[in-house]
Parts: sequence; C-alpha cells; structure tokens
Amino acid sequence: MRDAGQVRQTAYPGSEEANALYEKGCNLARSGDFDAAEPLLRRAWQGLPGHRRVTADLAQVLMRRGAVEDAADLARAQLARNPGDSFALALAGVAAVELGKAPEAQEIMDFERFVRAAEIPTPDGYADLAAFNKALSKAVLDRDDLVRDRAERTTRGGFQSGALFPAKSGPLASLQTALAAVAQDYTTRLPHDPNHPFLAQRPARVRLHGWATVLETGGHQQPHIHPSGWLSGVYYARLPGIDQDGSGDRAGHLTFGEPSSAFFPKARHPTYDVAPKEGHVVLFPSYMHHRTEPFAGSPARISLAFDLVPRQPSAA
Repeated sequence: MRDAGQVRQTAYPGSEEANALYEKGCNLARSGDFDAAEPLLRRAWQGLPGHRRVTADLAQVLMRRGAVEDAADLARAQLARNPGDSFALALAGVAAVELGKAPEAQEIMDFERFVRAAEIPTPDGYADLAAFNKALSKAVLDRDDLVRDRAERTTRGGFQSGALFPAKSGPLASLQTALAAVAQDYTTRLPHDPNHPFLAQRPARVRLHGWATVLETGGHQQPHIHPSGWLSGVYYARLPGIDQDGSGDRAGHLTFGEPSSAFFPKARHPTYDVAPKEGHVVLFPSYMHHRTEPFAGSPARISLAFDLVPRQPSAA
C-alpha cells in the first residue's frame, strides 16, 4: 500500500465518466480535501467494479476521515463483489480492531491458526541446507535487477529483485520446487470452512510469483500486505545478526498485525512475532499485515518472498 497522501489515479477499463470521477477524487485527496473526495471515489468504485486500486484509495480516504464503519461496509461490499479479495480482508481486519470488535478481528487475523513455519528438505544436488543456502544467496546477489529502496516498495535499507519465477535451472529452480511442495502441504492441512472468507476461497489454480530482498544492517520491511496473492510466504537463505531460536531480542524478526500507515490506525492492534531461521519458510494468508524488525549485522540478510496468485478460469 502507499503511504498516506500518496493517492494517485490510473485509468482503468470502464466508463469514461467513472475514470474522470476517480481522477478528480484522487486529485482532491492529494490536496487534502477528503470530504469532497469521498463521494467522487464512491461513484468511481460503483462504475469501475473489480479494480482493487479504486477500492484501496476509497478505503484510505474513509479511514483518514475516521469513517471506520463505512470502511468496514466497503470491505464487506468488496468481498461480496470479489470473494477472497486480500485487500478487502485486510481492511475488514483493521476496521474490526479499530471498532473494538475483537471476535470478528480474531476470526480474520488468527495468527496462531494461519501462520506456519517449516524447514524445507535439502534439494537434490546439495550436501545440506547450508550448501544450498550459500548457492541460493550467490544466485540472488549475482542478479542484475536488484534495485535499492524503490519508493513504491516497502523495503528500506536494502534491495529488491524483479520476478524470480519460473526458474528453469539452478538453486532458484530447486527453491521453486520446494516452495510449491511446502505450499501444497499447507493448503492440504487447512480445514474446510465455507463460512471463513480465507478458507472458503481456496483457489483451484495458482501461479507462483516471487522476488528476493537483500537487507543491509539496519534494513527492514515496512508494514504491508500482498494484495494480489491468496497465500504468501518468505524463505530465509541468510540471517546475520539475528537470534534464530526466539530466546533473544527481536532484531530481524517477522511481525504480523501492525497495519500500514495508509489505514490511519488509532487502536492498538494485536501482533504476532516469528523468529526466522535459515532454511525455513514462513507461510501466511496474503491479507495479513506484516513487517520486519531492523537488525544489525553483516553480510547482508537475504530472503525470498513469494505469493500464490489465483489464476482466473480460462474463457470458454
């Protein structure tokens, strides 16, 4: 998500009138006139169904105005329009906490139920996971698409790569196979619950999208979600300066629950902390806000994040 005040419009397929309303609403929001922006963005949302960015910009304006009940209503309307929408689920969870609806928030943000960690088996061709992680780290650092602190990303004090998958050979291909197996195991173990907005929307077909993050000392990830995914995760290849047994400080840990500043949170949101370990992958629903704690150490920390992105059914 973008930081507060960074609403910006994009032309979407749909009516010219709706796009014009969206553009004007975004301009008003950028100027700080949120009261005037809201009705225009509402009309744009009606005229541009299915465009997540329009929903996000309207939600940002509602939360900025303190209209949390309206934001919760927007989340429900978006989920009715697009069941399983990760942004709408994130909005619903944040709004529930802000409104003091603890049971509703817990149903969505059940960290102990949905956040899981697992060690991957040593891929073929490597003596152990340490050897694999060394080769994987080199493959990441050798890439020519690592970009530092891109404004539209949440990485601070480090680099982020372009798309990693599909990979045809080498350690990235081995990781691709391992992640697919771990994600399949996670999905298989989920209970069937037609009334839960995450469990009820298990996609029939997905594609694996991934990228690498290289953090230098002091680096971290700001709170964010993965709005295009259904299930997300992160694999840890190299973790300098980080307590990996959970008994020390929280430097470098993965923390769930703290919303992005774009939601203008006022309440204290429950959090859940995971101590990362080299050779392990942490999986979680894509709608869960998460961030990393800054750490001090060298060489650079290397992790590889990924989403299982639902594939749309082919047209008949």
